Amino acid sequence: MGRKSSKKKIRDVVAEQPTVAKPKKETRAEVIIDNTNATKAGLIISAILFALCFLLYGNTFGHRFVLDDHGIIVNNKMTKAPVSWENTKLMFNTPMRRGDVSDKENSLYRPFTKLIFNVEWNMFGGNPHKFHVVNVLFYGLLCVLIFWVLYDLFAATRADKQKKWVLPFLITLLFTVHPIHTEVVANIKSLDEILAMIGMVAAVRAIQLYLKTNKVSHLAWGTLVYLLGLFSKESAVVGMGILPFLVYYHEGKIDVKKILIACAPFLVVAVIFVLTRHFVLGQFPQSAETSIMDNLIVKVKDNIPMRFATAIMIVGFYIYTFFYPHPLACDYSYATLEPVSPGHWAFLISFLILVGGLVFAIKELKNRSRISF
Repeated sequence: MGRKSSKKKIRDVVAEQPTVAKPKKETRAEVIIDNTNATKAGLIISAILFALCFLLYGNTFGHRFVLDDHGIIVNNKMTKAPVSWENTKLMFNTPMRRGDVSDKENSLYRPFTKLIFNVEWNMFGGNPHKFHVVNVLFYGLLCVLIFWVLYDLFAATRADKQKKWVLPFLITLLFTVHPIHTEVVANIKSLDEILAMIGMVAAVRAIQLYLKTNKVSHLAWGTLVYLLGLFSKESAVVGMGILPFLVYYHEGKIDVKKILIACAPFLVVAVIFVLTRHFVLGQFPQSAETSIMDNLIVKVKDNIPMRFATAIMIVGFYIYTFFYPHPLACDYSYATLEPVSPGHWAFLISFLILVGGLVFAIKELKNRSRISF
């Protein structure tokens, strides 16, 4: 009787305990619907950003060739030649300005950009208006790529996994409409800048997709686009430094194997580009020194402290124009800025901002802060 009574008490106590509902598992159909809705929202936002580029820069469609457009496009025999395998090989084996009436400057190697101009010249018959349309098309593509990269970067921290588009959209919107990008889009020659950044952003996007799906095909297309970005402008090389950090931020730990697998293809093509550039330009020794008209640092090239201070000041000036883009100019070299000494206030402020940013990035590295990234 006592044993039965004890069992009954136990059952009563258990019965009184609040039941905890098990979390409902999402069905495959629900996941597919969520992903489909998210994709639709992303495509709508992408279309808005792309259309905005045309609304903003449609006024350039009636513009002409200016500045460096003449030496690289209008007066360049290679650019104006019929598209052919032989002419393409020539462009990839010579400096960018080769073919111009004045081609003494042999420090630039951007053959893919020149090839694009060659194709455009033959397609459009030298009509500058259509060149401007192509620039806006590529800029629109860049803005869309940036949006998807930012969405994945910020969404990765959300436990609820809901699709939040607001922050990535606002950041990309700021990039799209910012006046500081006006010259890059409005100047035909500056297509090299856009293509180089497309290469870097595409590399980031490809690694993001690879880390999510483990499909090597994403690394394949990303590597190809990054390679084209490298051959569009040399500055794309620095994008290589971003990629290992991207893997760490995504994985939440230092996974050496994953970093090597994800980054190796991009490193290989970066090395190929650097060696190719060195070999090609090595055949064309610089016949003239860089002019002070092109680079004001030449004015203090033998004064290492002033050279360093001036370079840091220029970076600080770019940060300043980001927050206050007025007045803007197409060239900030000779007679626009002047070299400064290490004691100058412009250097000191710029230096402190850059060091502060670096300290913050390192400090927040272990916390995987997206802002530090």
